[in-house]
Amino acid sequence: MFGALGRLRRIRAHKTGRFTGVDLSPPYIRVAEVCLTRDGLAVTAAGQFSLPFSVHDEVIFAEEMAGALARAVQNAGAGTSYVVTAIPGEKVITRHIRIPPVPPKEIAQVLKWEAERYIPLPVSDLIIRHVNLGEVNGAHGPELHLLLAAVPETLARECHRCFTEAGLRLVAVDLRSLALWRVFAGLSGDGPQDPSTCAVLNIDVSYSQLVVVREGRLQYTRSLPQGLQVAAEVDEKDGARGSDQKEDVIYRAALEELAREAQRSFSWYQAQDREHPVTKIVLTGVGSRIQDVGPYLADRLGIPVVMDEPPVQIKTQGDYDPAFALAIGLALWGVQ
Repeated sequence: MFGALGRLRRIRAHKTGRFTGVDLSPPYIRVAEVCLTRDGLAVTAAGQFSLPFSVHDEVIFAEEMAGALARAVQNAGAGTSYVVTAIPGEKVITRHIRIPPVPPKEIAQVLKWEAERYIPLPVSDLIIRHVNLGEVNGAHGPELHLLLAAVPETLARECHRCFTEAGLRLVAVDLRSLALWRVFAGLSGDGPQDPSTCAVLNIDVSYSQLVVVREGRLQYTRSLPQGLQVAAEVDEKDGARGSDQKEDVIYRAALEELAREAQRSFSWYQAQDREHPVTKIVLTGVGSRIQDVGPYLADRLGIPVVMDEPPVQIKTQGDYDPAFALAIGLALWGVQ
């Protein structure tokens, strides 16, 4: 999405065939290496490691972070230093905008003016990119649907410097929403697409990410400022939560707030496109491992909730872990 400060050239799959996704979702670093094999795409290394400092939602690209990144990639067993990451938190701004159809070469120029309307920060301090999501029918005729993304340039430089100090080659700073779309919908290529409209909800500790997909194409994204803090305490073996009464109250309040924000997002999306309601929610992320989350959201939102696995082979120890969906999607940036 942002490249690496917009300057590094993308490394093509036929040159390496192997990329590592680094998901910086506080309080963890999650690493997943994806390799292009004769049998298709495969996850060949994965690992989860604690961040080296206490943080709620914003990652600090300090010297100790560089050391933690180097150890995390090495300890995960990744065989390549080519990495793709996404900057978490509210400092990365995304907006869905629509503009009259213009030639592709003119979109960037139009966005210079549009960005000032949609982004509450001086655009001169930002790196701004866009993804063309295709043409849609607007109230007054055809329009281009664009996903606008912006990040403070200083933050992008700090991120790039940190990975460089870790001895890693940061080839792209992606969006979390694009990583989720890629891992659950972007691998089908030119094959038959599911005509239904589905949502992917990645629930993490500090916040969650929602994407809506129809016929393999991204329709809507939103970062939800709610996660399940208690998910950090999930037992790795059976996903059971503790029975502490205070913890249960906090968990229920967080779950209720998450459901409320998800419902608000679906209502907004449905107001834009009444002909294609969301018919299924794919639940992923560390919070999806808690046993009663799926049934609760299905009942609260009135939409079936399922747990799907991405169409990649898992060649690491153990079965697929939904906590690694983002890291896998980031790695797929280079090898799909």
